[in-house]
Amino acid sequence: MTRSLLHSAACGGLAALLLLSFPLAAQVPLGFERGRAQNILDMVSESVEKNFHDPQLRGLDWKQMTAQARQEINAAQDVGQMYAAIFALVERLNDSHTVFIPPSRAERHLFGFEAKAFGDEIRVSELKKGGRAEAAGLQRGDRILGVNGIRAERGSIDFVMLYFTVLRPVLFMDVVYARGRETPRTVRIEPEVKKEPLLTDLNKIENIYQLIREGQSEREDAETRLYEDGVGYLKLPHFGFSSSALSGIAKKLAGSRALVIDLRDNPGGYVGSVSDFIGHFEPEPAVIGDFYRRKKAEPWKIKPRSPLLSMPTFVLVDGASSSAAELFAYHLQRTGRAVVIGDRTSGRVTGARTFVNYAGLESRVYFAVQVAVSRLVFPDGEELEKRGVIPDRTCVPAPDDLKEKLDPCLDLALSLAREQLPAQPVPSATTPR
Repeated sequence: MTRSLLHSAACGGLAALLLLSFPLAAQVPLGFERGRAQNILDMVSESVEKNFHDPQLRGLDWKQMTAQARQEINAAQDVGQMYAAIFALVERLNDSHTVFIPPSRAERHLFGFEAKAFGDEIRVSELKKGGRAEAAGLQRGDRILGVNGIRAERGSIDFVMLYFTVLRPVLFMDVVYARGRETPRTVRIEPEVKKEPLLTDLNKIENIYQLIREGQSEREDAETRLYEDGVGYLKLPHFGFSSSALSGIAKKLAGSRALVIDLRDNPGGYVGSVSDFIGHFEPEPAVIGDFYRRKKAEPWKIKPRSPLLSMPTFVLVDGASSSAAELFAYHLQRTGRAVVIGDRTSGRVTGARTFVNYAGLESRVYFAVQVAVSRLVFPDGEELEKRGVIPDRTCVPAPDDLKEKLDPCLDLALSLAREQLPAQPVPSATTPR
């Protein structure tokens, strides 16, 4: 990689990363693959042009850019470069929910760690016991400085990990990391290759960034608990729950005297799901904001739902709280219904649809493009895309907290909740006769 390419990617230009070549083993002649990639390019370009929420496509000359991508496909020396050209075209819109998902590979590369933003730093947040990263020497809390020559930054780390692990899996990661005051070092991690289809149903991808969470399958169920002092706790891993499931969760929490809702690592989900959950905090019908689509704006209306959760509420967020999780946290913050605690959220907040298609007749390959079809503007004029939710109380775990699996932010939320506990009702006295 050249120095100029490194500089471009480090400054936030991900197109440079996307144009890197990661050769794939050709199963069919390259000329056939080139024709198929051109066909996929046409369908992806059309889906974006017809459905992106801004009909002006941010002022870009989309047809000229599509023609340029076609030239790059014609000049490509391998299939990886062809798909990278399509990927780079879509990335030029600079929208968190507008992403090309190339044909699936029948394998997944697992490197045994997850990394995310803590403040302005990228740190190892999860480490698989006995996994490849642990064997290579990484520890929870280590600061990640770069991956395969790309600087690790808050605004792009998920995208980089998505590209290297899911969309164009690499045969190794050279991870530059630092621990405490030690000199930065580089470690090479070779993946465990899991031989099974990764993207079996592209229609079920409500947030493409969830694909980089190696432990996502372990965090699908909501967790509720009630402490002895009456403080309720809810860990909500996503917003993909049905209306009846959310009602069941609300009923479990209804007896709480104060409530902590943990949305850390929540990648978002469906508008209907977050609408239903907000309804448990609204005593009257409400308008959350306006969805701006290509041709019109539509109010986002909420209906009250039983049971009503009106106790003092505290919402935990972090740098991986995204999409619907950010909408929920900001609405409760803006209306004064909750105190938000933690780190600034990811700022990936547009309404998206996933358009699935295929190329070929006898031999089909499926692909998709996720397109932002709407943006949400709150009554105060705020938009969360590229901004995120700013907590009322900032809390970022220290490296040693991560290493020792301590949770100071949950401790803070519980402490604040206990300070707001309403007084217990005093039993009425009776006079003996």
